Amino acid sequence: MAQEYNFIEEITPLKENVTIKIRIIRLWKSPSFDNPNEDGSIEMVFLDEKGSKIQASVKKTLIRRFANVLEEGQLRIIANFGVGQSIGNYRPTQHPYKINFFFTTLVQACDYLPISLHGFNLVSFDDILSKKLDDKYLVDIIGQVMAVGPLETSERNGKPSKKIIMELNDNVLDNNSENACVVRRAELSTQSSISITDEFLQLHERKTLDEIRDVTKPAYYIVLATIVCAQLEHG
Repeated sequence: MAQEYNFIEEITPLKENVTIKIRIIRLWKSPSFDNPNEDGSIEMVFLDEKGSKIQASVKKTLIRRFANVLEEGQLRIIANFGVGQSIGNYRPTQHPYKINFFFTTLVQACDYLPISLHGFNLVSFDDILSKKLDDKYLVDIIGQVMAVGPLETSERNGKPSKKIIMELNDNVLDNNSENACVVRRAELSTQSSISITDEFLQLHERKTLDEIRDVTKPAYYIVLATIVCAQLEHG
């Protein structure tokens, strides 16, 4: 029997035995929550033939297992993965869910598919400045870099943050016209713009109290529960 494949738009926590063919159009490593000098996860954006995108995460303990088979720009077949809710600000896709890799997640090379290398969905500067867009999601823009400022270093959430301010031209109509350019200001930061709280919620696995009881190694988990009683250890 031929293998059946699913599209990204079909992915939900209730759908089982999902196998997808995708291109990895973005891949980056996010620093560890408790040690910024260590990699805390591999973050990716997957794109399929229909143009749908979804975020995927490989947690810290699985980085070594999957790092060599995940490469930006490559086509892959992915199966046996978990699905969780996509939350927080500055999400890289508008899919309501995200993929979480398991130890048993299958990653295989994939034959050629007509999937874009980039998957850009470009928006205009006017839409950004008029605040028409939902700021929970990241956007793609295109423009000409007109000027670049110096590297600025500041402190954010108790950690050093580096920033470059640049001017972008998004509308060159006539090189001979004095009003040809609409120049905007943009900021590029080497640090994540996601808050520490949102980052923690995105990077760490959710478990029930019953599942926590079965954990045998130190780790960070997110548990949603009601505190019905609190007891002080000393008085």
